Amino acid sequence: DQLKDVVKKYPKSAVALKAYLWLGDYYLKSGKFEMARKYLNDSLKDYPDSEKTDEARYLLGLTFKNERKYDAALNEFKTILAKEKSKMAIDASLALADILAETYKSEEAVKIYQDIVDKHPEAARDAYTKLADLYRNRGLFGKAMDAYQQALNLAASDTSQFSNPQIQFNLAEAIEGAKDLNRAIENY
Repeated sequence: DQLKDVVKKYPKSAVALKAYLWLGDYYLKSGKFEMARKYLNDSLKDYPDSEKTDEARYLLGLTFKNERKYDAALNEFKTILAKEKSKMAIDASLALADILAETYKSEEAVKIYQDIVDKHPEAARDAYTKLADLYRNRGLFGKAMDAYQQALNLAASDTSQFSNPQIQFNLAEAIEGAKDLNRAIENY
């Protein structure tokens, strides 16, 4: 409620923009997607030229993605990617590929994940992990094992979505899926 008061008390200020984004993120994480969109859209309306517009669009895209409103989510992520040198481009690319993977457009998702691996070493660990998840879910256990191992070979960063134990567990599941139970047990 205090942040809502900040927005009312200091409209069109830098602090109000931060409050809009924080409220949007809070409601997104709380699963209250309509409320999240309200604050994020308000930030876009009140601050259309802000350097934070891509962040707002990314969070908007996530609200739609979480509700499986994929066309709306894709529109937000593609808007970010259409800009040159957006700070949110990698996150938008990962989210775009995630949607393609979820909607059975695996080949397109693989291309995007691989492009991230090739061009953005700082996000390669996450891209490899998501690529491996896609392969594992499609029953391509050999490719999944290779991708998980590539992810584990890269150092974890502060921004990585996946911890080593998570990746190791998924690697073990892929090995189990390939029917190599003794090796899977060693990896769990």
